Amino acid sequence: MPLTGAGIENMVPDNHTVPRGLALLLVLYIGCNLFRAEPGPRAEWVREYAADAAKCVRQTSDGGFILAGKDIVRLDGSGNVLWMRKGVMPREAAWVEPTSDGGFVVIDESLLVKTDGSGNEEWSTSCGGVSVQQVSDGGFITCGAHAVRLDSQGDSVWEYYCELGRSAEETTDGGFILAGYLYGYRGSRHDVAKLSAAGELEWWREYNTPSGLHALVVRTDANGHVALVTEDEAGSVSLLRITPQGDVVWRKPVRANSRAGWRIRADLGQGYVLAGGYGDSIYLARTDSFGGILWELTPGDGVSRWQPRQFPESLGSEPGTRPQPDSGGWSRCFNWAEQTMDGGYIAVEYSKSGTALTKYAPDQ
Repeated sequence: MPLTGAGIENMVPDNHTVPRGLALLLVLYIGCNLFRAEPGPRAEWVREYAADAAKCVRQTSDGGFILAGKDIVRLDGSGNVLWMRKGVMPREAAWVEPTSDGGFVVIDESLLVKTDGSGNEEWSTSCGGVSVQQVSDGGFITCGAHAVRLDSQGDSVWEYYCELGRSAEETTDGGFILAGYLYGYRGSRHDVAKLSAAGELEWWREYNTPSGLHALVVRTDANGHVALVTEDEAGSVSLLRITPQGDVVWRKPVRANSRAGWRIRADLGQGYVLAGGYGDSIYLARTDSFGGILWELTPGDGVSRWQPRQFPESLGSEPGTRPQPDSGGWSRCFNWAEQTMDGGYIAVEYSKSGTALTKYAPDQ
């Protein structure tokens, strides 16, 4: 057990001086116990699906999940298939989000589709992108080549040119914050831009990242602070926390040389859940609210769980079979992870050969 301050005092009698050697040992012992990463959570279950290019997952209000790619799959809390809608999206979905009316919104590079709770299309728009969020008035904000503000029926309210936007989130003041490889005033390049509710630029920042393609914003906290991931051209990844004005509160290195479509989500304890990486560099981690790593999982820790399993017949696969690896080898990646309502975690491990969904238990 790590020693508390009171525990240390109790080890030293009054009016006694701690020998220098013993003091050094105490410091080393305390440091090792207070700052070592915890073991990662155990997997409660793993499911594999033949759903076409399913790369993103969100938990639903009933404790189940919605899994989206070109197909949309509704799952119960144990990963069993409730229903599946094939070919909803023309390309691989980049983002899926439950909506306030019990339906879902899904986006790919060319199309945004709003469905009802059974996956039936209600409306669609050619406003594609890589992220979508329902905002407080029931409308939506998307991000891609443009950030587009939509009303609740998918009609455009305003657009803001991004070039290569990666994420847009509503802020506590009703405006929006964008992240990505953005172009702004007079051709300036920046990682983050703050817009008003009307889509007007309020400020922008550049955080010394030669490549901002993997800058991803999470929801602001009660104080309006925002966290994002940046990755430079060498593949080094950092986690940043910034104020509502864009000033850096702290910056922490996360993982080097693991180029990937990183995702970052807030957890229930105001820390962050990170997922990313390709092939043998796939990576899943949780941090505290200051960016310190609480635990991390890599292939060496058994995070890569691709083993032959039986696909559910309802997904159209022959019992006892699975898609074969591509001729060039598998290209696995963690494309999405977030904390679940029970304090555990859900993560999507994706390859061109299929999708694996892993539910992890709450931290020990």
